[in-house]
Amino acid sequence: EQFQFLFFIPSYKDIIFNELFPDPTPVVGLPDAEFIELFNNSNYTINLEGMQFSDGGTPAILPNFNLVSKGYVVVCSKADTSAYKLYGGDVLGVSNFPSLNNGGELLTLRMANDVLMDDVFYTDQWYRDNDKKDGGYTLELIDPNNPCAGEKNWAASQDIDGGTPGKVNSILANNPDLIGPELLNAVAPNKIEVKLYFNELLDTLSLQNSNFSIDNGAQIQSFNFSSDGIIVNLFLSDSLVEKTIYTVSINDVYDCSGNVIGSLNTAQFVLPERATKGDIIINEILANPRVGGVDFVELYNKSAKYVDLQHISFLEYQDSTYKVFKIHDDYLILPPNGYLVLTENISNIEVEYPLGKPENYFKIKDLPSYSDNEGRVLIGSQDNSKWVVYDSVYYNSDMHFELLDDENGVSFERISFDEPSTNKNNWHSGASNVNYATPGYLNSQSLQLSSFEENIKIEPEIITPDGDGQNDFTTISYNFEKQGNVVNITIFDAHGRPVRLLVRNELLGTQGFYQWNGINEDGRKALMGNYIVLFEIFDTLGNKQRFKKTLAVGAQF
Repeated sequence: EQFQFLFFIPSYKDIIFNELFPDPTPVVGLPDAEFIELFNNSNYTINLEGMQFSDGGTPAILPNFNLVSKGYVVVCSKADTSAYKLYGGDVLGVSNFPSLNNGGELLTLRMANDVLMDDVFYTDQWYRDNDKKDGGYTLELIDPNNPCAGEKNWAASQDIDGGTPGKVNSILANNPDLIGPELLNAVAPNKIEVKLYFNELLDTLSLQNSNFSIDNGAQIQSFNFSSDGIIVNLFLSDSLVEKTIYTVSINDVYDCSGNVIGSLNTAQFVLPERATKGDIIINEILANPRVGGVDFVELYNKSAKYVDLQHISFLEYQDSTYKVFKIHDDYLILPPNGYLVLTENISNIEVEYPLGKPENYFKIKDLPSYSDNEGRVLIGSQDNSKWVVYDSVYYNSDMHFELLDDENGVSFERISFDEPSTNKNNWHSGASNVNYATPGYLNSQSLQLSSFEENIKIEPEIITPDGDGQNDFTTISYNFEKQGNVVNITIFDAHGRPVRLLVRNELLGTQGFYQWNGINEDGRKALMGNYIVLFEIFDTLGNKQRFKKTLAVGAQF
């Protein structure tokens, strides 16, 4: 006698994660206990016995339980089983239920034979709601028929209790994946490896070496995938060359929903180098934003290196030690002559400074809290467990243009890349014609100082001190062979009357500069006309030298 029967072998994504509750505190309505919910997305009943749920530690082993087609089951700690049974659905209490990370982590579900059934790499950004991500609400899957979409297919529960254990999700909707994968970025962590970052899971079974190509002679030897499934690691036959820009291309690659990659299939990368002191400098500081605004600090790469900023942090000196504010935990490349604005709120900077360059903005998780009136900005890197300061700027409100009506929203801009950050004369207020700041591009008060052979040089020789960024100040540069001179600088009008005692008894180096912004000793703008700069130096033996230079104060019409 013969009998016919159907033998079904479960495969990837037949059982999927459908709801996650990593942060039950503060309590909104659900028990103060973590859980996950599984959903049978196949057309057959599947026995869960022996399946392993894990966050990377010791897995929780699921018991004998038949999960019917399109059915739900809550998985939690054995101690919390009775609390979740009150919601009327099926509940599996297990030993070794992992403690879910509030901020996010990789969760996996494997069959008894260790074959992957489902995985999800969630973060608290998936809530899409700053209040709900603080606790008491679950993350729910939007469309179970689109389990490959990742972040785009998850959001915070809208249920009054904060979640829907054992029943249909509150945000259930049709959310199909009809768009192919995109290559977001490529980085080279070392000389023989390239990491490719995609926006969604790929169909890993269909990939071969021939799907990938790199120009400039780089040959791909092999590849593998990261645990979150959206990063492809390429391993090369030969070493990459520093300061060479490579382009990687990907063809005939599909996401796990079957969509082929489109035109966003190329990315450029370069082998990054670590910065040394003097490579990365502080170029602009907004410490006193307008009401409702936010601070920013702009960095500039004055070296020929492609610098990886993941090794650089903002530092705040507290109690004889440094409090560290890391710029980024992953690769962040700043190219030669590149600008990078670091802020906690990019959209605010875009609104406040519409002339800025948003492509050069980067959101930092935490920026030090800088005082409006004075403070110190430090950047540095750790070397053999010791922090090395790369650049340091002490700012105070006295460095602003004296005739400003309102200092709120006005940045401190660096004048010269080559002059020391510690020289207060190397900083000036952002110009009025750019709304008082230049985030992401050349400073309005930037000045390329020319070389000279004489001892004293005035540049420019005509100033119009009105804050518009056009010749708002002059630089009084000096060049001497010996150190140890003491200087006095006095500005006289055409009648020989002193109008500004600019510098008194300051010790000079061999080279540097001072600035005069056309403001008299009484705090008023100088009248239009010709002026004389008297530069007097004294050495340790009492020898005295005097230099006179002329300049003019004009006005824009």
